[in-house]
Amino acid sequence: MDRSSRIKKVAAQDDEVEDVTPEDDDVVEEDKGNDNEADQAEKAMSEDDKEDS
Repeated sequence: MDRSSRIKKVAAQDDEVEDVTPEDDDVVEEDKGNDNEADQAEKAMSEDDKEDS
């Protein structure tokens, strides 16, 4: 029981981190010159998330 509840707590923390991410994207979008770098960084982050799952 304790182990599963701990896993749920960690999963909830991951969701909180993901919820914060769009704010960072908004800041990046203001600097149009770095769109390609932003897209590459976003893809890299998505791949990292899949590996963590």
